[in-house]
Amino acid sequence: MVGMLQFLSESFRLYYPHHKVSSKGVISVNSCKVNGKICMIDAKPFGIENFTAVYVLRGEKAALIEGGPASGAERLLTGLREIGVDLKEIAYIMVTHIHVDHWGGASLILDEMPNAKVIAHPKGLTHMANPDKLWEQSKAVLGEVADIFGKPAPIPVERLIPAEDGMIINLGDMEIQVIETLGHAPHHVSYYERLSGSLFPGETAGMHVKDLNAIIPATPPVIILEKLFESIDKLIRLNPEIIYYTHFGPADNAVEKLNVYAKQLRIWSSTINECLRNNEDYDAILARLMERDPNFKVAFEYIRKHPVIGRALKSIIQGFIVNGFSCKIPSKS
Repeated sequence: MVGMLQFLSESFRLYYPHHKVSSKGVISVNSCKVNGKICMIDAKPFGIENFTAVYVLRGEKAALIEGGPASGAERLLTGLREIGVDLKEIAYIMVTHIHVDHWGGASLILDEMPNAKVIAHPKGLTHMANPDKLWEQSKAVLGEVADIFGKPAPIPVERLIPAEDGMIINLGDMEIQVIETLGHAPHHVSYYERLSGSLFPGETAGMHVKDLNAIIPATPPVIILEKLFESIDKLIRLNPEIIYYTHFGPADNAVEKLNVYAKQLRIWSSTINECLRNNEDYDAILARLMERDPNFKVAFEYIRKHPVIGRALKSIIQGFIVNGFSCKIPSKS
């Protein structure tokens, strides 16, 4: 395992020399601030930059949105200290869903934040209190990528709060609305800072490659596309101005990007299932997607060489296979 992790780190350095791979707790401050009240920390799982963001809200009360992976816990702690956050003043850690790269880091440093409560979808709370089963499932689905993220620690039940749809989290001079956004996962919520139009969609809005201005599907092996479309529509109706992507970073023109993502999902769904009906192999599916999705074409080399996304690409495609089709993509003959 150590050899594989070293290989992934070296691969990232080789393919992305302009992206530093570092074990240091480097802080990335968000340049798209909400009255100076939102900062971004790059959690850098296993030193991989520009992939996993944790957002720090600095109202009268402090809060985090997302908790990063367990492997980024030390970087998260260092980043919080570097931007001058008093850990005792953190009131909430708002988690969009319980996939292990979204809360494991906060779970390991929760003792450093004695007043913080963790907010997540009600369906995820049992797994956060006892993550053993979730961890086994994560390893089964993600393989060695799970070890890049690391295993979360249990969170005491008394520190967990269910995130109910429509719930308002009051930070004094900031109010965060909870929006249930199912589809990517059955335990997914998004968060919306209403005064500034700032949206924190977790993976309901896909993944964003800022340098390429491209969007990539964020789909696990099992998704419910109908629910995901409903969730995207809910977010569009909010008319947000800025999206703060967990993967990765802030982006303006939020409504436009949400519409682009909905269109991308439809392209991928129809294309992949058309290919399966024709018994086309994985390489043929990739070729068809590049023909029909300009975002994927622009980002393909980035995806293919990325030490996490590249290894998950087949699994991402698998998520679009509708009921009635084989669960296996035909191998190249």
